[in-house]
Parts: sequence; structure tokens; C-alpha cells
Amino acid sequence: MRTFYGRKEELQALHKFLSIVQRRRTSQMVAVIGRRRVGKTTLMLKAFEGCELPVFYFFADANVDEAETARAWLNEVSRTYAVEYPPALTRPEEVIGYLMQLTQTKPAVCIIDECQNLNQINKAFWSQLQRIWDTKKDRSQLLLVMSGSIISAMEAIFGESSQPLFGRLSGQLMLKPFNPREILDILRNEAPGLSPRDILTLYAVTGGVAKYLELLIEAEALTERQIVEFIFSNAGGWLRSEGAIYLANEFRADSPIYLQILKKVAAGKIR
Repeated sequence: MRTFYGRKEELQALHKFLSIVQRRRTSQMVAVIGRRRVGKTTLMLKAFEGCELPVFYFFADANVDEAETARAWLNEVSRTYAVEYPPALTRPEEVIGYLMQLTQTKPAVCIIDECQNLNQINKAFWSQLQRIWDTKKDRSQLLLVMSGSIISAMEAIFGESSQPLFGRLSGQLMLKPFNPREILDILRNEAPGLSPRDILTLYAVTGGVAKYLELLIEAEALTERQIVEFIFSNAGGWLRSEGAIYLANEFRADSPIYLQILKKVAAGKIR
């Protein structure tokens, strides 16, 4: 789907937080939380599309070490601000602190996608970020958008009183899948003429998750028969694997237990 659908409230909220940064000349931290494939990245990039201020998009890759992550982020900051001799920073939180320093006179937006992965890069990241944030937020103009797909991890990072960033958020957006009415609006534009049964099947299979809808629309698998054939084809392997991946992300070592429970329920067992 190349057209951006819905999410008006979420877009307005992100715009509002940026306006607060500009008006009050102080930094704001916002969390965007939602399950995999629900459209968080698309939302955040759309919200600041065409923004005249510097907008940074950083992805926290659990497979990239701390120094390399910091180097990649610092290179982007240095390129944007035309810093010829940037400081030698080796930790991601130091780059955020440096960026906050650069926003003392002009606001900027920084998106950190899949930020819960920073736990695997360095568990001390959050306590170090707390120290930097608390000392610099009132003397900088940064909108820091922290996004994550593992809901349990994000709730722990920002919602547990024992965690360093507890109480630091200015706002939290919980991005949900499209509801049936929103799906109808999408299909009127993308695939008019579908029967009610086709639409019901599409909703039952995708649950309103944006990426799953996009996958079926691009594959032109929108009727009941086409959807079923696609799911069990080689092309549908990616979609079939999503359930196990989602369970693994949320429940980690316990995910095989929940997977077995679901398999038994699917087989009609009740005990």
C-alpha cells in the first residue's frame, strides 16, 4: 500500500509533542509501542515527512555491537550538522547526549526504532541515558521518539518504577491494528468490489495488521479462495512464520509452551 491510511490521532499527537519542544524550548521523550508489522515505522516517518528541522532515524540492531551502533549514529549526526571533527564517542547514549547539545539553539527530532534491542547491546544504556536526559533536557530542544515492538519489554523500560526511565516520558502512543471500519475504507480504495465474505476472511487472517494487509494487497490475494491459497503457498511462508516469531519475541524462553497450547487449541483439545 503506497497510500498512507488512518492514524490521524497519532500523527496529531506527534506533531503536538514537536510543537511543545519548539514552544517551550525543552526536550520531550515519547514512546511509540505496538506489535510487529503494525506500522510504527511508517507512522513515525510520515509524521515528520517534509519537516524543516533535522530528523534522525536510528535503528537499534541487536546484532550490531555498541561501538558500531554509536559510530553509525554519530556519522549521521555529523553529516547533518556538517561537523568536520566530531567527538570520539563509543556509546549510543553519548551520541544522544551530543545531539541534545547540538539542539540548544535549533530543535530536532530523533527516532530510535526497536529501542528495546539496546538491552542486548548494553544493559547499562538506560541508566546512562537517564543521567544524560536529566541533565540536558531543559537546555536542549530534542523530540526523542522511542519505538518498540516487544510490548512487554517496552512496558518494563518505561512503566516499571524500578527502571531508570520511569516517569521520563511526556507521552506514550499505543499503536493498534486497523479496526474493521478502517479496513473497509482501505479496501474501498485498494480493492473495490470484494464480497462481505472476502472482507471478513481478510480481517480474520490479518487482524488488521498493516503489513499483513499490504502483503495480501500487493499479492492480489484478496478473495477468500485467493487468501487461503496464498497462505499455504511458498509465497505465504513469511506470513505463516509470523505467529511463532511474535510468541518468541514476547515470551522468550517460555514461547514453546505457549506455541504448544495454541496448537492443541487449534486441534480442538480443551485440556
